[in-house]
Parts: sequence; C-alpha cells; structure tokens
Amino acid sequence: MKRIIAILISLLLCTSAQATNITKSQGQLMDWTLLQDTAEAGEMYKESNVFDSGEGYDDSLSSTLLITMVNVLNAGTANATGFVVLVRVGADDESWRLHTRLYMDAAASTVGDINDTVASAQAVIGLAATTNFETPGDMFFVFDTTTIADSTLVTFGGTYNNDNSITVIDNLVNAYDADDSLHNGVRQWPIVLPGGCDESKVLFFNGDADAHYACRVDYANQDEIE
Repeated sequence: MKRIIAILISLLLCTSAQATNITKSQGQLMDWTLLQDTAEAGEMYKESNVFDSGEGYDDSLSSTLLITMVNVLNAGTANATGFVVLVRVGADDESWRLHTRLYMDAAASTVGDINDTVASAQAVIGLAATTNFETPGDMFFVFDTTTIADSTLVTFGGTYNNDNSITVIDNLVNAYDADDSLHNGVRQWPIVLPGGCDESKVLFFNGDADAHYACRVDYANQDEIE
C-alpha cells in the first residue's frame, strides 16, 4: 500500500512539474481615433472594427478587449461620454446585444506642452511644466496632433527635472515636437467577452460639449492550452 501511495505521489509531482504551453494571439480593432465633442456635427460616436472569426474570437478559449479613452482637452464633464461593448451570435443574429456599458469620469485632463523635439528611441520628454505629471507609475498619452495613429501611451518612472522634462520607463517609438502634447486623462478597461458569442464591436459615444477623446481598441486571445 505504501508503495502504491509513493507511486501516486511521484506521478502527481511529475504532472505538476510539466510546463503548460498556452497559445495566444493579439491584434487591434481600432487604432487611435479622435472622438470629437457635440459641437462637431456627425462626430458624436465612433465604431471599432468587428471582432469575429478573422481575429479568432469564436475559436478562442477566452477573448479580452483592451479599451482605452483619453481626454485630450483641459475640460470635460463626462456628460454621457463612454462606450458600449456589443456582441452577437454571428452575422445571422437579428441584432447586436449589449454586453457592457461604461462611462468616462468627470476629471479634466491636464495638457502638458511639449517644449522641444522629442526624438524616437529616447525616454526623456521635454515639458514646459511638469505639474500633474510627477506621480510614479502614472500613465500618460503622447498626442501626435498631426497623425493621431502615431500617438502612444507612456508610463512615468519617477524621474523628472522640474518644469523642464520627465523620463518615462520605455523609449519612444516615434518622434514628437512642440505641436504635440502630453495628457494625463487616461482611462483603460479590460473587458472579457462571453464565450457563447461569435462577434463583438465597441461603440464610443460623446455627449460632452467641451472635450475630445482619443480612443483605441486592442484584443487578446487565449487560443489553446497544451
């Protein structure tokens, strides 16, 4: 009996020691896109691309949408501004169904004026004022006002030169100049999608008369466990 128990324990230890191979995939449904305020006709909403079998939603073990909104003006009342995640069971479903509805908060965004050209492959961002950009671990949005798709998120690592520059934890991929700006009004949500559906999309809406928002949607799948 003791020998059998010893064998069983050995088998359990061997099984637990084996590495688990998880196959994953990821991609993007919407690159950075500007959602304008209600003063701009026709700009009260933006839709992401549909997340479907082309991105592996219906075949994955689990899928998560990574949704980001950034207030890119030094104003904002969060007056019915946010997004809905919609799902349906394939293209033959009669309509889209609500999965999640969330709203931006009322906090205004501090705009940091970039005071010089910031080269790519460097981590120092020159700012005319560093107030509200000095909390380690905070995430900021670098807004490329010419080509919004070249914008990026950065994380402040805790090093700054007062009213001169901050240093972020990773080097920038793109270059920025004095026409661009830094914003601290970043909000992010990971939304786990239901496994029984085949399609999903995100609809951003803006009922705020005073603020514009940068929006982005990425996805991550867990495809297999071996």
